[in-house]
Amino acid sequence: MPRIDRPALPTVTPPPWLLRATLAARRGVERLHGAMALPVVRLMDQTTSMAEVQATAVFARLGVADHLAMGPRTADELAAELGVEADHLDRLLRFLATRGIVKRRGTTYRLTSTSDLLRSAHPQSMRDWITFQGAAWQWHAWEQLGAGMATVDTTPFALAHGRGFFDHLAHDSGAGTAFDAAMRSTSRLQGSLLASALVLDDVDHLCDVGGGTGTALAALLRAHPGMRGTLFDLPHVVDRAAEVLAAEGVADRVALVGGDMFTNVPAGADRYLLSAIVHDWPDDQAVRLLQRVGEAMGTHGRALVAEAELPDHDGAALERSFDLLMLVLGGGRERTRTGFERLYDAAGMVLVGHTTLANGWHVHELANA
Repeated sequence: MPRIDRPALPTVTPPPWLLRATLAARRGVERLHGAMALPVVRLMDQTTSMAEVQATAVFARLGVADHLAMGPRTADELAAELGVEADHLDRLLRFLATRGIVKRRGTTYRLTSTSDLLRSAHPQSMRDWITFQGAAWQWHAWEQLGAGMATVDTTPFALAHGRGFFDHLAHDSGAGTAFDAAMRSTSRLQGSLLASALVLDDVDHLCDVGGGTGTALAALLRAHPGMRGTLFDLPHVVDRAAEVLAAEGVADRVALVGGDMFTNVPAGADRYLLSAIVHDWPDDQAVRLLQRVGEAMGTHGRALVAEAELPDHDGAALERSFDLLMLVLGGGRERTRTGFERLYDAAGMVLVGHTTLANGWHVHELANA
């Protein structure tokens, strides 16, 4: 059957106030749901989280969503197209149907709005993010979480691989490529949210610190045709950025600079963006990074730190899961607003502005004190 790429199912980005209300309602429903189950049932249900991550990653890696985009399929039809065992695939899809990843009608399966995001052609595709999260080398780090509880001198990732997370990406080309692709998938949405929320009309030059291969920077430059950018990251990362920026149509407006952000940051920009960068590092290294940014931006520049903020309530499952992910991978952490302000104070910076993104993340605008 010839491939027919259909348009993406609608992806609605709600305003921040509606997102907060929706998440609060969801937390209430989840608490009610948990209270209705026996403790042993709750624990048994939680043990399926590994199955959910791995099953979804396999679904993404096989490209099942691309095949279902051509229309409903039976497991037998999909298995023949994908070259896998039909019974195994059917059992995987039956499980994913319980999680809302696919919808089953009789013997056929079809996409949902969630699995539509796993199509490779979706403009906000999360396929690479899911396959990255399900990669074996990632899970080896989680196996060392218990051992990592006993020391602050290393991380679970280093215990598993003998080197730190970013060193591993530099030395293992497969892991580095997978990480770049995962970051591009999340940066598509983050870049569009930043572009729609930030007022940058008076900014001539933006430097994206730790900006990967430039997807988020490209979104900001497209939204502001008069602005130029600097993409700053490790040399082996920015070496892979030219193709991405060319595809985004902004390569002629971006200077690519490779270096170590803990040593120095390119000077002279009006704004310095750090999107999902500060949370990668423990407090002492985060302060050192902010100090280098402060030195680069001088008196008139500003830094824009885009991060999630940990709330005080215990319903923040997503934020807390990312906090644990930071612990496992590199010893970083998610932080409360107070935690961020302590970092800024230690780095000689002050919070002078704040913007809430539609996904609930926060952008802190900083000036040198």
